[in-house]
Amino acid sequence: MKWYCHIISCLLLTASLSRLAPVSALDVAAALVGSIAPDLIEKSARLKHRNRAVHNFLTALAGGGLALLALPPLAPFWLGYTHHLVLDLTRGGVYAGKRRVSGPLEAGNPIHNVLVVAIHAIPLLF
Repeated sequence: MKWYCHIISCLLLTASLSRLAPVSALDVAAALVGSIAPDLIEKSARLKHRNRAVHNFLTALAGGGLALLALPPLAPFWLGYTHHLVLDLTRGGVYAGKRRVSGPLEAGNPIHNVLVVAIHAIPLLF
């Protein structure tokens, strides 16, 4: 998905979660940074897009587990990071360990990006 899709979808996700539990502005900011972190890490480290180590569910699982056990304030960041990987389950795919997993949507298709944002807006209607 495009960067704006990651940001808008993450905002909608945190707004939906705020109905279930209190969400601070710092939590929202951390989740937003996490939602674009995989792409920022790849760009700043000059790695190939969809790098096996960065766009990997095992990385998200390890970081999220560490955040929950040792550094709970980082949990929103890892929620955003994992959310990014879920949204990147497009034809380009992401990794689950060494295996590449892909989905039916096309990351560059504006209609698919709008569809993903619309799906994230549905919980706010109820």
